[in-house]
Amino acid sequence: PSQDDGGELIGTIRWFISPLNWNRVRETIWKDAQANVGLYVMITILITLLFAIQGRFRHNLTRIAEVTARSTCREFLPTVRAAVLTAILALAWPALPAFFAWRLLSDASASPFALAVGEGFLAVTMGSLTLNLLRQLCRPSGLGLAHFEWSANAVRLLRSKIYRLMLVLLPLLFVETVLHAHDNPLVLDSLERLVFVVSLIVLALFQYRVLHPRTGVFRDYLAANTSNLPFRLTWMAFWAAILLPLTLATLAIIGYFYTAYELSWRLHVTTWVLIALLVLRAFLIRWFVVSHRRLRIEQARQRRQSLAEEAQAETGSSGIPKPATQETAVDLQEVSQQTQRFIDSGLAILGLVVIWFVWVDVLPALGILDRWGLWPTTVEATVERTDEDGRLSFITEPQIEWVTVADVLIAILLTALTFTAASNIPGLLEITILQRLPLEPASRYAFRMVGRYVIVVVGLVLATGAIGIGWAQVQWLAAALTVGLGFGLQEIFANFVSGLIILFERPVRIGDVVTIGDVTGSVSRIQIRATTITDWDRKEYIVPNKEFVTGRLLNWTLSDTTNRVIINVGVAYGSDTEQARKLLLETAHAHPNVLDDPPAIATFEGFGDSTLNLLLRCYLPNLENRLDTVTDLHEAIDRAFKEANLEIAFPQTDLHIRTMPGRDSPPAD
Repeated sequence: PSQDDGGELIGTIRWFISPLNWNRVRETIWKDAQANVGLYVMITILITLLFAIQGRFRHNLTRIAEVTARSTCREFLPTVRAAVLTAILALAWPALPAFFAWRLLSDASASPFALAVGEGFLAVTMGSLTLNLLRQLCRPSGLGLAHFEWSANAVRLLRSKIYRLMLVLLPLLFVETVLHAHDNPLVLDSLERLVFVVSLIVLALFQYRVLHPRTGVFRDYLAANTSNLPFRLTWMAFWAAILLPLTLATLAIIGYFYTAYELSWRLHVTTWVLIALLVLRAFLIRWFVVSHRRLRIEQARQRRQSLAEEAQAETGSSGIPKPATQETAVDLQEVSQQTQRFIDSGLAILGLVVIWFVWVDVLPALGILDRWGLWPTTVEATVERTDEDGRLSFITEPQIEWVTVADVLIAILLTALTFTAASNIPGLLEITILQRLPLEPASRYAFRMVGRYVIVVVGLVLATGAIGIGWAQVQWLAAALTVGLGFGLQEIFANFVSGLIILFERPVRIGDVVTIGDVTGSVSRIQIRATTITDWDRKEYIVPNKEFVTGRLLNWTLSDTTNRVIINVGVAYGSDTEQARKLLLETAHAHPNVLDDPPAIATFEGFGDSTLNLLLRCYLPNLENRLDTVTDLHEAIDRAFKEANLEIAFPQTDLHIRTMPGRDSPPAD
């Protein structure tokens, strides 16, 4: 710097610390206090109360942390309470400069320096609020450690470094904002530039200590992820965080102060957007964890209840079974993966959109994307028209608009978001809404599938609309598809409509045991074109949805899982059929899986060629133990008939020889 720059700097410092300027600020506040005594007394009491209750709030945070540390905690409310307490703790110190900023900026008669001081207090309020809020998140029993499961070393380091940063950066921010807000042409920007450069150097030192891969907040993360990619990305982010503020400081020193200032505040906004997204992700992951835990506990409870009912049925103490459908439980691992992918993808896209709007006015490369036309499109627009009598009317007429590169990028972004949401939204819907509604699992599955279809349709409509492809442009395609449906696509369209009918009418549901044609098995998947049936050999049959709607279908578990077993027994001629029927009924009543209501029935069906045909009809509560029960009944009937000396006959054939070799006449009978 030259000698003139040094003189300007000293003159600006003298002007800034001039008692005349600060006396005007003091007089402005004193006059406002005399005119609003009640307001000042009330604010003083409120700020004092904020400091007084901090100890109690810290104790409450510790108690909440103990509750959330339990493995049985399945409520998100403690995290919400901790967030409210953290916000109140963070408001104590920023409340004081916020009040003075409000009073100074609301005084129309205040001097320009007093108004600039008000802007400085406002900047200190925003800076201290954000930094103190992040610092309160890193309390020993705060949200970061007890709820978000952040690394203890990272939380401890971040909390201590933020405190030191606030002590140095907030006074610099105050001075810089006051100098920047003052419009006095006699005040030069030498001091503002110096404070700006010092602030950036302080910020670079803070980021060096906090973000260093070996000693910073990512130390534990890199120790747990030893792969090469996270290590390289962390080092790249570290050097970018160090070099960016130093580069802006260099620009300010060599004379590009306005450019550096504009870029710096956008860089700060981008940083706080990323921090806000990380905190929001932590809240969403915490909510997902407790919801996932609640769902897992509920499934375990239902599993124990199901096992207890099965044990009760095996002891023969169960009466009339309750109609129930066999439904597959929610795959918690799949739901977990879907929800986390959706959260990460949604926040990433949200961050890109926000950062786009922050930087689009600064970087010409971003702004030119909206001016680079690719192809024209016709849209219907409503315009104003004035007739000869001066009356205003609105008419709709076609207009030519150009599709730009920005529109194509938006369409690509919408398409990516659509397919990401369609593939991951079922798990999120299951945890957020469907599990809280009194719906059967089959109904929840139908809602998930229909929701996926709706998301795909809406997303594709928005994406195509962004690049100028509307109904007017695709009418010919719709007509072609209509003709195609009448020829080669009618089966695909019929299967699609049949899939929707299956989801809403529910003739079959996930987990139902069905017989269609010669295939019997359990329904494992219902998709847009076909339904998958898994038979007892674990083979998967892909059946078009049309077969379930237009063909013959046997659903063993549609409304009642009770099923009948028929056992055929043939006894020899001359046997006591009444005794045989009695043994059949006794065998059925003795088996624990056979129901008493409807009762078992044993009938004498008729006279066969070699046997007297008897029939045992009995009922089982479900299909789970059907094969075992049939086997047990067969063995029990065989033992009972042997003990009673009742012969279970088999087909017999008498052979009469009419002619013997070497004899002319047949033997006599």
